[in-house]
Parts: sequence; structure tokens; C-alpha cells
Amino acid sequence: MASSQSIAAPTKFESIDEILRLDNFRPNNPLNLENYEELIGFYTVSPKVCCCVEKSGGTLCNREHGKGWVAKKKDGTLTILGGDCANDKFGADSKIFQDITLARNVIRKLDRQSKLVAHLKMREQREKSLRESKQIIAEIQARINAKCAGIGSYVTARLHDMAKRGRTDVIVQGVRYRTYVEDGQTKRERSTVRHSLGNLKGLELLLAETISSPLIAINNLERAFVAASNLPKTPKKGQIDALVGQLDQFDAIAQHVDRLLKLETQFTANPCMLYCFLVGDKSERTKLARNAMHVAGILGGRDQAKQWLSEQETKLAEHLGVDALEII
Repeated sequence: MASSQSIAAPTKFESIDEILRLDNFRPNNPLNLENYEELIGFYTVSPKVCCCVEKSGGTLCNREHGKGWVAKKKDGTLTILGGDCANDKFGADSKIFQDITLARNVIRKLDRQSKLVAHLKMREQREKSLRESKQIIAEIQARINAKCAGIGSYVTARLHDMAKRGRTDVIVQGVRYRTYVEDGQTKRERSTVRHSLGNLKGLELLLAETISSPLIAINNLERAFVAASNLPKTPKKGQIDALVGQLDQFDAIAQHVDRLLKLETQFTANPCMLYCFLVGDKSERTKLARNAMHVAGILGGRDQAKQWLSEQETKLAEHLGVDALEII
């Protein structure tokens, strides 16, 4: 065997019966470096079959393999060589080892070519699917932008920072005051306690890379289809491997889109009330409170929103046993 470019594709045997039906096949037929001629095929079978490599003492290897090679001996008979026995029993410089290496290269090359053909047969429907995925991502982005516009730039920036840090819990600080008399003077002692109001979900959707990564993957796939369709008759080394590697990522696109939709569902379901405790600006908090009221089905304007938020804070302070709440 001269090179992977010149040797023929080895025959694939998918059952032991196919091998047993070969005219010159002999069971328990010893194979060694001196009597080996060439490979004629490879097998993937169940149940496993015993290797016929001859050991130094004259006995057969007899290890069971589900994968291996069908070899031709110099006397014209055929025998079995287990999958990794060439590595274990023969040196890297042996003809058997070199032939197996070349055969594996040919098998891999033909497999990649076959995969490329299969991808190209589905090009039209897959490109349509990719365009639909782009549209879905654009719609998700538009809805998230609208949602962020509703909660305001202050809170959106805070949520973005939380997503980057991986800290999604909304924490408020409760303050307790204790008045006491010391040396005839009235003094007040301040103590604080932190409390988590809950965790916000789906914040990853606010990170630019969460949206850009699947879009980049889609663009790469679209370019790969174009490149695969315009391959020269003699592709450069590794060119087919690279294209098949890219085209194999098609199924991952659907997973990306599903993940974005799940993140959007989670983000949309976040309690609007929690946003009121992410910013200290009174005007912004009133806007957020009004939005939270409307989501809860409570009508009212700015004044009602102030009152509603004050009532929520009072209830929370009583629950925590503190005198006041602070935004941190």
C-alpha cells in the first residue's frame, strides 16, 4: 500500500456470517509478520470474534474483539486480526501496522466525503431552517429590548452587571435602631441585616454574547454550505474535514435557539416587584412600582404607585423585624 490516495476502500463486514462466507476464509488461521500479505476489509460485528494473531509461542491470541480487520495471508487464505492487536503485537514499522494506518485514513476520508454529500443533499431545507432560526433570535432580541425599555436603563444596567458576575439574588439591607441612655445622654445604635428577596432568572439573555454566539454559528454554517458547494475537484488537505466539522454543528443551532427561548421565558416570568429593590433613585423606583402594579392587575398612577411601594416596604420591614430598608 503506497498511500491513502492510491489504495482502494477496504470492504466493510457487518456480521460474522459475511466473513465466514468468504471463499478463502479459514477459522483459527494463524497470522504473523512473515505470512501476512494485505488487508481486504474491516469488521464491526456482534457477538465479538476471536483474534487469530499468532503469538511467539505458536498459540493464537484469542482475544475477543467487536471491531477489527480481515487479512489475506501469502497462501491466499483469509483470517481475523483484532482491532488493537496490531498496536500490541506488531511494531509501528511493520507492514501490517502501516497498512492498517493507511486503511483507517481511507475509511475516514470516505466517511467524511459521505457526510459532506449527505449535508449537501439537505442544504435547501437546512438553509431555510437557519433563516428561520435567525428570525426567531431577532424576535427574541426585540422582545427583550422592549422589556428592558419598560424597566428602564438603570435597572437594565444593574441586571447586566448581575449577569456578568453570576449573582442573581436581589438583596435588601434591613436597619434596626436601638435607643439607649449612657452617661446621661440619649444615644442610638444602628445595626443591619441583609435579606435575599429572591433570584432573578434568565439574566444571561442580557449579555451580548448570548445572542451573538448562535448568530455567529448560523453565519458560519451558511458560509460552510456555500464553500462545500464550490469545492474544487481536488480539495486542499483538511478542507473537507473542516467543512464537515462545521456542517455537523447544524443540530446545535436548534439547541441554541431552544435555550434562548427558555431564557426568555424565565426572564419574562421574573417578579417585577424585585426590580423595585435594585435602584435607589426615587423617580425610577416609582416607575418600577407602577409597572409592577399593572402587571399585578392593580390600576393607578404615580401617586398610587408611591403609596403601593411604601406599603410593600412596610410589610417587608415588619416581616424582617427591622425599622427601615436600604437598597444596596
